[in-house]
Amino acid sequence: MARASPAALRQSVSDEQEIGLRRLGADLHDGVGQLLALALLKLDGLFGEVKERPEEFESIRALLHDAMAEIRDMAAGLALPEIEKLSLADALTLIATRHEQRTLTKVVRKLAGGSKKLPHPVKLCLCRFVQEALNNAFKHAAGAGQSVSAIWDKDTVVVEVSDKGPGFGPGKSKAQGKRQALGLVGLRNRIESLGGNLKVESKLGEGTKLTASLPVRA
Repeated sequence: MARASPAALRQSVSDEQEIGLRRLGADLHDGVGQLLALALLKLDGLFGEVKERPEEFESIRALLHDAMAEIRDMAAGLALPEIEKLSLADALTLIATRHEQRTLTKVVRKLAGGSKKLPHPVKLCLCRFVQEALNNAFKHAAGAGQSVSAIWDKDTVVVEVSDKGPGFGPGKSKAQGKRQALGLVGLRNRIESLGGNLKVESKLGEGTKLTASLPVRA
């Protein structure tokens, strides 16, 4: 029996991770989201048509609404059903916008336009890469100087995510290990399984830059 290549094995793991993310998104939407909706209905039913509702009631109701909106955003972000029909620039803009809304931070975008079509696995991989890199920028750099750029030619697409946080140097293996533990190892496997590569650059006091390069026809 022929043994699967390392790239094929990494792709298989990435596919399983993607299925897991989609299931988690569905569970959040159909599980927690529906429970919050039911709680809102019951809360409204307690007061019926009462005109002057207690201030605490309105506060609790607003919190439940905010929680529902956040769950829906999280579920959509995990499943990413919308990106299939979007260009890469539009898909990455969507990812960056959701990150801004969730974290109340700013993401500078430098995305090449055009209608260049990419295979869905490549586009999905780059969206996951930007999601994880922005999450890391928020967690480790408080969102300082977040930037997303994308350029491509006929053969390669290159996406960079950078921040202006504290960064880390060669002696900061512990900090670097934390970043990898938060998903960079999985991202590297996904990117390499499509024939690409992931580069991590960082210096103390100068921020961090992650670069994903993928062949257009992976």
